[in-house]
Amino acid sequence: MIAGSRKPTVPCPPDRHADRARPSGSPPATLVQRKSQWRQRIAQRLRRLSPAEWQAAGAQVAANIESIAAWQQAHRIAVYLHTAHEVPTTQLIDICRKRSCAIYLPVYDQGRRQYVPAAWQTNDRLHRGVHGILEPVNPQWAPDVGLDLILVPGRAFTKKGIRLGRGGGYYDRFLSAPWAGHAVKVGLALEYQLVDDSLADTHDVGMDWIVTEKRMYAGAASAAATTWRTDRHKPKINECNLDALAASGKE
Repeated sequence: MIAGSRKPTVPCPPDRHADRARPSGSPPATLVQRKSQWRQRIAQRLRRLSPAEWQAAGAQVAANIESIAAWQQAHRIAVYLHTAHEVPTTQLIDICRKRSCAIYLPVYDQGRRQYVPAAWQTNDRLHRGVHGILEPVNPQWAPDVGLDLILVPGRAFTKKGIRLGRGGGYYDRFLSAPWAGHAVKVGLALEYQLVDDSLADTHDVGMDWIVTEKRMYAGAASAAATTWRTDRHKPKINECNLDALAASGKE
């Protein structure tokens, strides 16, 4: 379990969708503004985690994902090389190597102006790409590959598995391209990165599964799932009790 600072639980206001600290008479925040506010709040929380806490979370996510049959059966897998405030993928990449999976990275193609799959060997030389993400120096582009499974980072995910990224739309386009057409999409997150469904927009991409350090959930995109698969009781995570959840360590 990830350690969190202990704070007093704040009671949930009657309207959980009400905009916080909105001056009387001012218009309600737009969806874009609300998503931006939540990205900032979650980013601040993620920055407080120590390297040891991130490592522990990554290990638990790697253990939980083993319950997904699609992960066990996948051969062509797109991974991400995690940044400082994303669920670590080191152990997942090691598992892919041991299973002799074909590993791909989303790499930014200047010509196409979007992220494209590139075959990756773990001994390939890396550098920081245009968006500060590690990428192969000499990408082996694979736009025609049919991926089996994609590991997806995100700033937050809704209860129905809709991904909220950093706002640039790059991953949305990657996940909507032909190479991802039949791929099982698995979002990796911490439990308190799950937010209210009302924050989802029409262009946001849905996940088949969300895997956290505590459990896995079937998202709305999963053909086999209409509910959260591993718990009969949906976790009560919404805009007003996110902080209380992280502070208490309870669902």
